[in-house]
Amino acid sequence: MRALVIGLLSVLLAARAQAGRAPAFAKLALVQAQCGVTTFGPCTPAFAFRSGTVVLFGSREPAPTCPGSNKPEQKVGIVTLTGVTKNGARFSGTLHSETVLKTTFSSEGSCSLRGTQVVVPSLTGDVSCKAGDCRGVLLQVACLPSDCVHSSITSEFVSFKLLDEGMDPNAIIAAPGTFLAPLR
Repeated sequence: MRALVIGLLSVLLAARAQAGRAPAFAKLALVQAQCGVTTFGPCTPAFAFRSGTVVLFGSREPAPTCPGSNKPEQKVGIVTLTGVTKNGARFSGTLHSETVLKTTFSSEGSCSLRGTQVVVPSLTGDVSCKAGDCRGVLLQVACLPSDCVHSSITSEFVSFKLLDEGMDPNAIIAAPGTFLAPLR
């Protein structure tokens, strides 16, 4: 009975903490990205980190947003990392993130994009690091046409990557995944 009460309180507190903002629809653990052709290893061996997550939020309803305009931008995700080092020293600087989504616009309504599907980088954001602790916000990279706010829109997660300072598309520091340590 006690476990049931604690569980119920946890759910209520979590729901209350989410009140007033769009619910998280994905919380993904980040691992050091691996690259290679015949042998594999870190894509960017100069960088390492202890832990990291990317949280993507769902929208309550579509809203016309347009980066760089007077229309409001929706914060659609948060990236956090701890223990980030570069060449063994705690890293301070800016990293860059990119999220690719597959977005499908429904065929009903008067949306100028009705009946289309696109797979493109959809969310981006700078991740600021100070002494190894990093945090950044993901924002939409393109405008949602105002004629699409009354249409159903489905976005599916395709990929996320955290890039080094130079934004080299092959220099991926982190990506969603899991890490299993060897049995001891």
